[in-house]
Amino acid sequence: MKILTSSFLVSSFLALSLLIPSTSFAFADKAQNKNVASGAVAQANHSRVDINKANAAQLSELKGLGSKKAQAIVDYRQAHGPFKSLTDLANVKGIGEKFIEKNAQYMKL
Repeated sequence: MKILTSSFLVSSFLALSLLIPSTSFAFADKAQNKNVASGAVAQANHSRVDINKANAAQLSELKGLGSKKAQAIVDYRQAHGPFKSLTDLANVKGIGEKFIEKNAQYMKL
């Protein structure tokens, strides 16, 4: 009986040791697929902001643009009229070319 119990324990241990690594890989694959999928969804949901129509709250959704700079864009637009190009944003105090380059794909006229 002891031999039977020992061989059962050994075979059970071997079976479990084979299952554990494959299970962890399965979880890792699922996590990686989830991250890739959420990134694709985030890109698909990020609509382009019309810099000539957007309010400060909508503009502040752009990367690196806080509420004060967003309001500065709105104020500049009201004082000088609509932007003719995205590079015109550089005329707004606190908005640089780096910001425009990083966000060009998320903005439109």
